[in-house]
Amino acid sequence: MKAISFFILIFLTAGAYAGMFNLPNPIKIAENIATKVDEGTKAGTVGIVEGLKKGAEVTHVADAGKAISNGVSKGADVAQKVNEKATKGTKTALGKVHNGVFDVENGVVTGIDEVIGTPVNANEVTFYLVTADNVDNPTKIDYLKPDELAQTKGKIFFIIHGWMASRNTSWFHDLSAILIKANPENRVLQVNWDKPASDNYALAAFKTESVGNLVGILINRLVTEYKIPSDNIVLIGHSLGGQISGWAAKKFKEITGNTLPRIIALDPAGPLFLLRPDSRRLNKHDAKVVMVIHSDGGKLGFPTSCGTIDFYPNGGSNQPGCWSVDLARISSYVEPVTCDHSRAWDFFLEAVNSTGSFLSRKCKSFGDFQKNICEAVEVAMGDLETLAQGSFYLETNHERPYSKFLKRIVDHVKADVEKVEEHIDRIRHKSSAQDEDIHKSSTESDVKSEA
Repeated sequence: MKAISFFILIFLTAGAYAGMFNLPNPIKIAENIATKVDEGTKAGTVGIVEGLKKGAEVTHVADAGKAISNGVSKGADVAQKVNEKATKGTKTALGKVHNGVFDVENGVVTGIDEVIGTPVNANEVTFYLVTADNVDNPTKIDYLKPDELAQTKGKIFFIIHGWMASRNTSWFHDLSAILIKANPENRVLQVNWDKPASDNYALAAFKTESVGNLVGILINRLVTEYKIPSDNIVLIGHSLGGQISGWAAKKFKEITGNTLPRIIALDPAGPLFLLRPDSRRLNKHDAKVVMVIHSDGGKLGFPTSCGTIDFYPNGGSNQPGCWSVDLARISSYVEPVTCDHSRAWDFFLEAVNSTGSFLSRKCKSFGDFQKNICEAVEVAMGDLETLAQGSFYLETNHERPYSKFLKRIVDHVKADVEKVEEHIDRIRHKSSAQDEDIHKSSTESDVKSEA
């Protein structure tokens, strides 16, 4: 019951949003779960007690022990079934929250319409530079005079977060470190728009355009004033950050007439963008290569192709491992609500950090992929230089390492290590046996000499 109470408290915010948007209330759902678990615990206890009573009524010791054992077993079975029922109920409840709070129907979040708000100004967006010298302590740079950013011959990666997030999100630091490690000459610019991103979803979605415009203007400044080759610019954004990447590229093209080389959109936001024309959302014309990883399509993410190359891990919607609920672990009640959406950056981090992992096949659908009806074209999802086009599908593991290809390598290495250890043990054992034989032989020789 304590665990369920924590569950209810954790979802207070979600409950508030549910009321705001006239959506299912997760708190009421959680209360129903609490009742089921409480009833189940009582049923399990009754089963065990009944078993003990029956055991006490039997005079023969062996029969008593058997009866008690059967009673305890029966009680345990009841408790297990109740646990499974409660867990299933929890998953169902979380499914309703996940699909309800952002219930997408024909491209419009239920209860939310497009709004016209106030565009973001330059003071509401900050930029933090990551280099090989300050990976753990990025430096805030001057938007109007980005001198430090321009001092490189490597690539410049813009990383942009999504709704209700900030640059302090863990994947920002991890991805920055990976990109710098790949080439110390690289620079990472963390785009922080946390205040506008904390508005209600409709307003935050509206503000993506003005945030993107600021980023696009900064890129133009780097290219025209600091002579940074535009081919060195890469935009990476998650959720609404993916849509901001599209706006930034559009602005750069509007100013210069040129197209940026690459956008990487990690489960770009779908709600309110689905009904928009290409000109008002991320699309395959925004950059020469628009790489998209779909992980929560139809819910928080954009469900259909919007890039030059679209990856659909596990079909692009429901990710394995995201509906794992452990009644003893509080965090597992909350994680599934956004787990599918955040899997996009989980996959990408592992992909860019492990060359050749997440091998994907070009297919017409996930169903065709599962039936092995695909073209003879394969691309690694973390290949930042690929020019391949089309829809690519793959399956992942339910936990890290997510890449099945990488897991096979890890398992193979583990097996090899175990073989080496066994071989060393055999050598040690053989050496020990030989030492014993030598000692025994030496002892026998000494005895004969004395004789």
